[in-house]
Amino acid sequence: MQTRSVPQRIRLRALALLLWGLGRLLRRAARVDPLIHAELAPLPVGFCLQLGCLGLARPLILHKQALGWSTAPAAAALRLTFKHPDVALRVLGFRLGINASFCEGRLSAEGDLVAAMHWVRALEALQAVLLPPRLARPLLRDYRRPPRQLRRALTILAGLLLP
Repeated sequence: MQTRSVPQRIRLRALALLLWGLGRLLRRAARVDPLIHAELAPLPVGFCLQLGCLGLARPLILHKQALGWSTAPAAAALRLTFKHPDVALRVLGFRLGINASFCEGRLSAEGDLVAAMHWVRALEALQAVLLPPRLARPLLRDYRRPPRQLRRALTILAGLLLP
């Protein structure tokens, strides 16, 4: 039996959709989840992250403002770039941990390395909150089940539907 590969343009559209969802989830999580908020709090107001992939036209841009994070375009202080769309799809589809992809060189960072580590830890915390333990343990280096995980996950996931 022959497997048919998914065309590149479909993978890039799926990736753009996943980045949009991740942006909404991160904006919501930074506002309502204490662990993720604490991880991103040291970043200064005006800080801008650009998360993208080689081959993708428009990356995710998150800009820290006084009242939270927005998707307003600004000059990026940190650029995180996945080196291949398949790696980005595996990370954003929760099949590969963000920390592992960063350590293995599948995700490049341009800019402040300390800020990059804050973002990697925030994404790892988001994975820990959103995923059930059975899926999260293989992805995360040091998994501890978050307290009130279901309530926190539902609060964050409501960010996909609510502003």
